[in-house]
Amino acid sequence: MPISAMAPVSGEASNLEHAPDPIFSMGTLGWGVALDPPRERISVIAPVDGTIERLEPHVFSIAFPRGCVMVQVGIEADGLRGEGYELHVEQGDRVDAGDPVVTYDPAELEAKGVNPMVIVVALDCDEFTLESVKRSGRVTVGDTVFVIP
Repeated sequence: MPISAMAPVSGEASNLEHAPDPIFSMGTLGWGVALDPPRERISVIAPVDGTIERLEPHVFSIAFPRGCVMVQVGIEADGLRGEGYELHVEQGDRVDAGDPVVTYDPAELEAKGVNPMVIVVALDCDEFTLESVKRSGRVTVGDTVFVIP
């Protein structure tokens, strides 16, 4: 049964190859989409049902029986040491698609020199495996951004 990954934030979608970090733009971890969020305080939601496998303020992954989806909240945000992020879950928690995971302010990150882009990646999937990938245009939180067949 296919798994639909939801947009964890609203914003402008772009093809992952346009991400400003080569780890993502080259598909090193997997494939998905890049989202440029609005510049206001927002909650980042779980794009799929599953278990929080990895959790840092700026990155989390959700494992489910057939794979794992990772969400990067801000590019090169490691140096912030969690400042500006508010976590709503703990590692090991079970989440449903749509549950809030972390809240942050993209404008605040941008003021600190961090790109506030949100990256959503199906780990270990290439661009030819995913279906219905949203490569451009406006998305609303909860819209399908790709399907894992």
